[in-house]
Amino acid sequence: MFGHRVDVQVTIPFLQDYPIDVVLMALKPDGTTVVEPMVKKGTEFQAVMTIDPGIWSLSVDLTYQGYILNSIVLAPEVLVEKDTKKLRFDLPDVVATDELFGEISVPDLVKSGEKVTIKTTGTSDQVQWRLVYQPEGSATSLDSATGREVSLECDREGVYVVEAYALSRGSYGLQYVYINCVVDMIWIEEKVKEADFHDGAYFVLTESGAFYRVSENEKTRLASSLKVVQFLLYDNGSKVGLVANDKLYLWDITGDTQIAQISPSEGQRVDKVFFITEEGILANLTDLLGYSGELYVYRYEGNWVKANTYTIYNMTVVPGTELIIATVPSGFQLYRWKKDTASLLYLGSVFVPVKAPYSIWSLLNGTFVDNTGTVAYLNSRLNGVIRAKDKIFSDAEPKSVEQVGSETIWGLQGQSVAYLRVTDAYTLEEKYTIDLPVFTTDGEVSLACTPLACGASDEQVSCLIDLAEENKALIVFYRRWL
Repeated sequence: MFGHRVDVQVTIPFLQDYPIDVVLMALKPDGTTVVEPMVKKGTEFQAVMTIDPGIWSLSVDLTYQGYILNSIVLAPEVLVEKDTKKLRFDLPDVVATDELFGEISVPDLVKSGEKVTIKTTGTSDQVQWRLVYQPEGSATSLDSATGREVSLECDREGVYVVEAYALSRGSYGLQYVYINCVVDMIWIEEKVKEADFHDGAYFVLTESGAFYRVSENEKTRLASSLKVVQFLLYDNGSKVGLVANDKLYLWDITGDTQIAQISPSEGQRVDKVFFITEEGILANLTDLLGYSGELYVYRYEGNWVKANTYTIYNMTVVPGTELIIATVPSGFQLYRWKKDTASLLYLGSVFVPVKAPYSIWSLLNGTFVDNTGTVAYLNSRLNGVIRAKDKIFSDAEPKSVEQVGSETIWGLQGQSVAYLRVTDAYTLEEKYTIDLPVFTTDGEVSLACTPLACGASDEQVSCLIDLAEENKALIVFYRRWL
């Protein structure tokens, strides 16, 4: 087909506040089909299609997580000529949503097995309901298709999407209702700065400087005398390094007691700690104003030694080795940690475009993944890093990664929604994916649910998600599906 590029723009006012994707479809009478995902900018959706001249029908599919919720015909027939460069369509706004539905009430979170009732308070008593999306494996259904209220039993954890539609005297209303189902949840009524998971518990640092250990049974504040700005678990999670008051504190978690206080040289402050072992510590030190960050090694006899002049974003250790991969403004650097001298030996670099903040995680199969979802691995001589061309996941980028037994738990952020995904730790083959909660505030959908940390136990997987718009966080628990 010798086609040319046609810019198609569609205005869909009622989708502005929903994490719903739009796919453009063009169909010819002979069956030729062209499909393009559309890019969202507010209420405008745009796609460029390569099609040949002729008669086409155009439609859009409204999709959530790849499932078609609804299809709307833009034009049953449109003539595309050789000089056609742009097509524009404006769908009518849903002018009667507030009048016909009133307030649609549904709980933000429900537990698996509970029955949920969605109620309307508007003028229409003939609201039409459809369950348009449900978790994989769910066999539930709505108990009614029409009326002021509808109920369903949440038989599987994940997200359920219910469509409400009403028509009255030529005006209509359309709305999507999200139901988030979990096994259990723990609210953290503060904005979380960073978090980590170890041995069944979340370690949480809030923006106010409070440091907590949070499990299903309790929430305990540790090092309550300190205003902490960064932390790093070490010694198999039994101890933690806390950056506070421009110093580094080594802390015993079990006894909630200080082990040591390590001060930098005069005129310097500890900015971030990356690595703590029996032989030494790696940390970024800056001047008192926070500038000129450089990597230093601390040896326990009491001195700091400059390791290099690079600003380090993050570090990870190659499991079972003394090799360390660091992310720097220019890409990756590979080092060997020399235990006998508590020093770093530079081995090599790979240069890639990097934007801060930049994260990297070690995987059990000997590779690494960065925050774009791209894999890196060591060369055969173990003195350099090779970065793969392809990403692990095409639909999302990792925000948190945790190795638990033979599985890797991923907290992923997609274009408009977030997921919790479980893969085999060695092959990275996907086992299952759970949709993380979608919340509404004053009737508008919040898209700022970032998975800061994730973890698993024998029976459950879990994720700590940041609700940035509400200055609080939530830990959600799900059954292990396999």
